[in-house]
Amino acid sequence: MGLCLAVLPVILLRDFTPANELRYLSLAEEALREHRWWAFTNQGEVFADKPPLYLWIVMLGKCLFGSHQMWFLSLFSLIPAVMIVRIMDHWVSHELDTDSRSLACMMLTTAGLFLGLAVTLRMDLLMCLFVVLAMRAFWRMKYVPQQRRREQWLFPLYIFLAMFTNGVVGLFVPLFSTLVYLWMKGRMRTLAYYWGWRTWSVLAVLSAVWLGMAYVEGGSGYLHHMLVDQMGILFHADIHDRPFYFYLATIWYSFAPYSIFVAAILVTVLRPDFVRTELQRYFLCITLTTFVAISCVSSKLQVYMLPAFPFMVYAAAMALPRVKMNAWYRATISLPAMAFALALPALVVMVVGDIYPLLNDTLCYITATGVSVSGIYALRLVYKHADYTGLTDAVRVLGLGLLFAVFVGGWSMPRLNPGLGYGALCAKAAELSEKTGITHFVAYDLRRPSHMDVYLHTSVGRIDDEKQLDKLLYEGKPAIVMLPQKVLKRFPAQDVHVVGPYAIIVVK
Repeated sequence: MGLCLAVLPVILLRDFTPANELRYLSLAEEALREHRWWAFTNQGEVFADKPPLYLWIVMLGKCLFGSHQMWFLSLFSLIPAVMIVRIMDHWVSHELDTDSRSLACMMLTTAGLFLGLAVTLRMDLLMCLFVVLAMRAFWRMKYVPQQRRREQWLFPLYIFLAMFTNGVVGLFVPLFSTLVYLWMKGRMRTLAYYWGWRTWSVLAVLSAVWLGMAYVEGGSGYLHHMLVDQMGILFHADIHDRPFYFYLATIWYSFAPYSIFVAAILVTVLRPDFVRTELQRYFLCITLTTFVAISCVSSKLQVYMLPAFPFMVYAAAMALPRVKMNAWYRATISLPAMAFALALPALVVMVVGDIYPLLNDTLCYITATGVSVSGIYALRLVYKHADYTGLTDAVRVLGLGLLFAVFVGGWSMPRLNPGLGYGALCAKAAELSEKTGITHFVAYDLRRPSHMDVYLHTSVGRIDDEKQLDKLLYEGKPAIVMLPQKVLKRFPAQDVHVVGPYAIIVVK
């Protein structure tokens, strides 16, 4: 409930970001225009990077409301986040007391990447939900006899839905985690029970339907992009190619502010005599296997580590009562608490130094003050108690500080939107187009401007060369040119309109 309330202003007031969100909207509109459901194109080019499920959701929203609604699409990030927490909480209810479960819930919901994705239009949390359901189904197949028959069918269904949401990673995490767990238990001879004819039949039938429909709509070329090109990124990626140790470097801020705290507990837990329950061993196995498996993939992004987060948090929460508190553990919370305490001074420096003047707003100051207060109070709690109670109380305070920041800061979205997305820029461009009768739109030095067609309902030309822009401004046909405000001084023009960090030049 706290998470839902905290992100409400962001969901209601935020603009779509140009990087991925606007691309999903553009893909959905193109698919609706061309009546495509299985084989997608991006500005006429084959797009086989993502499975259909999430794009269907975006298409559904457009059909229901006639336009793309942020609040509706955000539900498919927020609801999976809430469901993941509820499933994990119920799963460990026989292993953890209420206090420890609430602590784990707070850490998971306010961990940097998890909290950020809860208000971002991406399919990663939806895939993570299906992975968690698949791992729970495997556990029930092994240890809950009365639910075994049902879970035998749900296990492959959840895996397919994870694949249908975000590709082959939805298969790899459950496959490798269960294989390693059975090997650790010395039960590899039972592998066929979990990955036998039933599992592979369900996966084969559903995948055949998916691939068959993609072939009907897109032909053999589309299938080649889906299977050959996409599998190629596992071993030799053209984009997002990172070294093996990438996640060792990124986990510290992806899971902030609890990354050092959780890592310290998990290092302690890895001692052979420390793990006491089978569920804790299972969670640790999933965490470590996922970490190693995705590190072996050539293409790496921080979000690929997301399926390990729930198991990492709850494995640490199950071990916390047995951890002996010392100066090292206190430092793991003291460091992020000090960073929180510096939030207000950092904001003042950014505003006074003109580093990010948009933050010069009352709501931003209130947000920074709340974060600083939570950091100072957490520091006090860390050293108030000799046992782990002070640490757990400090973690809760930091989590509440983050939720407060998201809630209060979210109301400043209308001011920040012109710098966040292209909505305000395109609205002004459309207004100028109506006044002048100019319908030719051009973008210079903007990221992925072709997806502005979501707002402008027509294609947008792209110029990346300065000489081409010179020719358009002084010799070209009438056009509405959108570009960063910082480059205006190089291109003086009479009819200029500034929109946040962007500007529009009307070429008549």
